[in-house]
Amino acid sequence: MLRSPGRSNLVVAAAFALLAFAVAACVSGDYANTEFRCGDGQSCPDGYSCVDLMCIAEGLQPGDGDGDGDTTTGGDGDEDTTGDGDGDGDGDGDGDGDPPDPNEFVASNIPDDLVDAGTAALVLNTPDLNVRIDTDRGTIVDRDTGNDLRPAGVVFTVVAQPDGAPNLGVFSATDITIGDDVEVRVVGSAALVLAASGTVSIDADVDANGGYDGDANPGPGGFAGGSLVAPDGLGPGGGKGTGPADIGADVGGGGAGHLAAGGAGGDAAGGAGFVGGLPYGSPTLVPLMGGSGGGAGGDREVDAEGGVGGGGGGALQISARGAVQILANASINVGGGGGQGGDGDDAGGGGGSGGAVLIEAPSISIAGVIAANGGGGGAGANVNIRGDGGNNGRPSLERASGGNGNGEGADGGDGGANEDPAGAKGGDALLGDNVLDNAGGGGGAAGRIRLRSPQIDVGGATLSPGGGLNTGGF
Repeated sequence: MLRSPGRSNLVVAAAFALLAFAVAACVSGDYANTEFRCGDGQSCPDGYSCVDLMCIAEGLQPGDGDGDGDTTTGGDGDEDTTGDGDGDGDGDGDGDGDPPDPNEFVASNIPDDLVDAGTAALVLNTPDLNVRIDTDRGTIVDRDTGNDLRPAGVVFTVVAQPDGAPNLGVFSATDITIGDDVEVRVVGSAALVLAASGTVSIDADVDANGGYDGDANPGPGGFAGGSLVAPDGLGPGGGKGTGPADIGADVGGGGAGHLAAGGAGGDAAGGAGFVGGLPYGSPTLVPLMGGSGGGAGGDREVDAEGGVGGGGGGALQISARGAVQILANASINVGGGGGQGGDGDDAGGGGGSGGAVLIEAPSISIAGVIAANGGGGGAGANVNIRGDGGNNGRPSLERASGGNGNGEGADGGDGGANEDPAGAKGGDALLGDNVLDNAGGGGGAAGRIRLRSPQIDVGGATLSPGGGLNTGGF
């Protein structure tokens, strides 16, 4: 059938009008979050960007933020990558299956703006460099020369924690690099926090263990061991240096608890050994605190003393907006201090418990060692010869050995480690058919490790205690 020329012209005119409207729609107007095709030269209205020839509202790509993996805001179906129509992508909105988003990171235990407070990098990579970080004074110095190693743009802040937890000494930098052949000793009463707006790379030995420069001394953020004047170990898991047994009895001091219970001190003729400390703390390590102190050993002699308890291991937190790498040569040790051996015919002190390590970042890679193991208990004295002290918590999967007993002294209990986090009971000294007279201290329990990140690689790492490892995303 023939159409009249007038009707055909109307159809053509209408088509051109629709086309003109579509082109105009690509370069003007308010289209909220709707997608539409880009105009000539990939042009889009203000507030939109041309992505794959489609105008998309700025801030909504890649992905639309609704967690469905597509680039539209209207639907909740995932992006279909297999062609079956069911939507297979996971999207940015929920953080699963996507590259980590540093904007989702909020630091634990400290004001989040401290992560961005530094204006300079902290670089410690001179071979054979011995570094001392003081969490109370805010100093970073060369232990051999006394030279200041902290750049002016590395900001130091003291942050108080609630509920009697120790203060935090926070060092904020843009990036933090601690190279191989560097040794770092951390001291002070505050726990250490290393905060970086960029990345952190550690390939060095970092020691924050208890028992440094004195058996009862704690690591930074830890608690002191018991002494003759104050026999009970300090901290929420402190081992006992007092109890039902006569204080003059030669019973062993109790090991400190943390992830698990500390080992009881060894029994002696005067009664049962002093009790080990109880477990405490949260797997989240909020608030952040180190290990507790072991209890002092029993003292029967007027002019002598039982061994002091080992100090609790320290606490260390690393918070970064970028990646954190703990490289293969690195060792971070927050082990508990070993209990001191008994002197002058007296009993050994209990071991301190391991501390805590919290690492949080969008990406964490660990190939080195992180250890929060308990210290071993001290051995009882051999008459007037002091017993061997227990070993400090080791940067390995091995338990710290209790002190070896000699003559009348019983062995100290081993510290907790790896998959056996509880401290072992100290050796008994019950006379009878043997010659033992002075009991050993109980071993300290292991502490805790937390890795907080949506992307964690621990291939080749040594992490102890394994039972105290807590992992998870933001």
